[in-house]
Amino acid sequence: RVPYFAVAGNHERTDSELGVENWRTATGLPVGGDRLYYCFDSADGWVRFIALDTNPIVDPGNHWSRAVQVKYSDEQFSWLVDRVKEHRGPVLVMMHHPPFSAGFHRAEWQRDPVLRERRARMVRALHDAKIAILASGHEHAYERALLTWPDAVLITIMTGGGGAPLHDVPPTPARVQLRPHAPVVRRRRVLRVRGGSEVEDHDDRQGADRSEALWRSDDRSAQDSDPAAEGPGGEGGRGREGQSQGEGEAGFRERPPQDPLEAASGQEAPALGLVGRTRSHDMTSTTSSTPRTWAQPRGAKGPLDRFLGLFADVQAGEGATALLLMTNIFLLLAAYYLLKTIREPLILSVAGGAEVKSYSAAAIAGLLMIIVPVYGALASRVSRVRLINGVTSFFIACLLVFFALNRMGVPIGVAFFIWVGIFNLMVIAQLWAFANDVYTVEQGKRLFAIVGVGASLGAIVGAFATGQLVKQWGPYPFLLGAAVLLGISMLLTNLVDQRERRAGAGHPATAGDEAAARGAPAAGSAVSRGRNAFVLVFSDRYLLWIALLMLVYNLVNTNGEYILSKTVVGLYGQTHGASAMDEKKVIGAFYGNFFTWVNILSAVIQAFLVSRVIKWFGVRTALLVLPVVALAGYASMAFVPMLALIRGVKLAENSIDYSLQNTTRNALYLPTSREAKYKAKQANDTFFVRFGDVISARIVFAGTTWLGFASRQFALVNVILIAAWLVLAFVIGRRFQHLAGNAPAA
Repeated sequence: RVPYFAVAGNHERTDSELGVENWRTATGLPVGGDRLYYCFDSADGWVRFIALDTNPIVDPGNHWSRAVQVKYSDEQFSWLVDRVKEHRGPVLVMMHHPPFSAGFHRAEWQRDPVLRERRARMVRALHDAKIAILASGHEHAYERALLTWPDAVLITIMTGGGGAPLHDVPPTPARVQLRPHAPVVRRRRVLRVRGGSEVEDHDDRQGADRSEALWRSDDRSAQDSDPAAEGPGGEGGRGREGQSQGEGEAGFRERPPQDPLEAASGQEAPALGLVGRTRSHDMTSTTSSTPRTWAQPRGAKGPLDRFLGLFADVQAGEGATALLLMTNIFLLLAAYYLLKTIREPLILSVAGGAEVKSYSAAAIAGLLMIIVPVYGALASRVSRVRLINGVTSFFIACLLVFFALNRMGVPIGVAFFIWVGIFNLMVIAQLWAFANDVYTVEQGKRLFAIVGVGASLGAIVGAFATGQLVKQWGPYPFLLGAAVLLGISMLLTNLVDQRERRAGAGHPATAGDEAAARGAPAAGSAVSRGRNAFVLVFSDRYLLWIALLMLVYNLVNTNGEYILSKTVVGLYGQTHGASAMDEKKVIGAFYGNFFTWVNILSAVIQAFLVSRVIKWFGVRTALLVLPVVALAGYASMAFVPMLALIRGVKLAENSIDYSLQNTTRNALYLPTSREAKYKAKQANDTFFVRFGDVISARIVFAGTTWLGFASRQFALVNVILIAAWLVLAFVIGRRFQHLAGNAPAA
């Protein structure tokens, strides 16, 4: 018995239900609906094998429409990019139709703009894999191509025929020249490609004297369509049965009156992912002894999916996980507001507490330099659910200890203040890392808006509830209340993990789902186990840009609080006189119900606008909204210091910050590796945020003590910082688009 994995070719006739059933019977491969692509890893987890289904992509007009080609190819290559990005090690991609060829079918990918874009997307992903092999067939010949970059290599191997007559090598057009690595013989050649472009060098030594007869398709079956036909589907964009390219946009086997897949499930079926250790297989089965069919066809949308669809594009089966994650982050924010209520009286009750509070950001940043690498080391050794359970249990234990010490009269103010400053950053970053792990890039861009609603509601309900409860119970029982909320949050995390790991969760399996199913570490394989979180950030430009974004963004925000209060006091003094002014009352009067309106507006923006902005304009544009608004705000403080204008701009700025900006910056990790999600995100969302507070304190100290800055000068400093913020946001958005596989073809 020889183990084998099958890849669908153009003779499989998978455009029909019978063809798909025959494929399933012959290969033993479980498939999700019509999706015949899958992936698996070697037994040691080092090599990833990816099998693609290129029939509907390269063969539009014969059995599939042009609409099918566009939609199916985008879905499949987005899935391919995700599978390559998340793996650290060599990748072997198998597909029937060769994307690079010097043979008879060489024009298939080059003539079609859709195929050119998909090929460029695939090559970019395989370039980032560093070591990749692409194996294909279709051409009845043997060919090799070598794509080289300074830091990566992609080898393509093509061997076709399978016992059928071989094709002669056709003449080579002037724009595609060959560099022979060895004498080119009949039906064998080597094409060298550098950086995705064919190298112009020696002419084909055989093609010049060949007759046109060698181009004829007499010795080929009818299934090997003529690549010289006009565009996909031939003349007029119609296939063999006269089907228009625009017909049947929803399905993948387009036959009137309705696509069988749509008729059966009512929804687009997601891709299949096969992972795990490969074992011995007989000739009719390629699944392991414990097969997992990750993504079965979705059914119709349920009531929850339809309700959440009012706020975002929720597909069938996605509503439950989105709601659980939203509730999870709601509980975390509510717990934080419970603790925030008692943090202030505890720190101020300690001798010198006010001074300690002013220096707390530096202390927190120093501790995070130790805590973050420890967290990363833990993430490299345990699964995601064990990591989250362990960290959450630690924080629960800390709350119980603080409560016991407080009851015994032990002063806990300083330690508790610093602990809360670490806790509120780590647990939120951890939950968003988990959300990045269970969602694909496409899902995250659609569903993160719903998850973010939990944060907005948690801030509103948490602030209101604590204000009411503290009157009756006092602040200290909130320690136990927060511990209970963290325990419920941990249970919800486990529920989401189990739901995403089991079959039929309703969407394609992510790397996190697949890794969780086999108990793999949260932050990658043993190969990357030694990478420190800070080393990871500084070794990757994208992650470093995000770190700088977090630092500058928080620096502007912290500076802004100081600038706003001083600007308000200054304007009030000009109109009412400095002698009649109480600074605290002035600031209180200005803010009044300011934060209430901020919370309400941020919740409305989060619920109804965030998903649509990301859908219509993309993450790249959404990332630029807040710095543009902030620039207007601080420019008005510097040049047009009108109180009503400043209040309105700051209201817009804070509302967007807590909604669109929060969702967008958390979505930046969707196309990154699991190591980046659990390690780098923790470093960026904790240390670099607190380090921004430290720098802000130094700027304010230097400006007031040495430079004599007034509010206007500090506002101008923020304008300069926002200019840098805009540059970072533009660069990061462009890189995100590239990593997500949506960048235009080069």
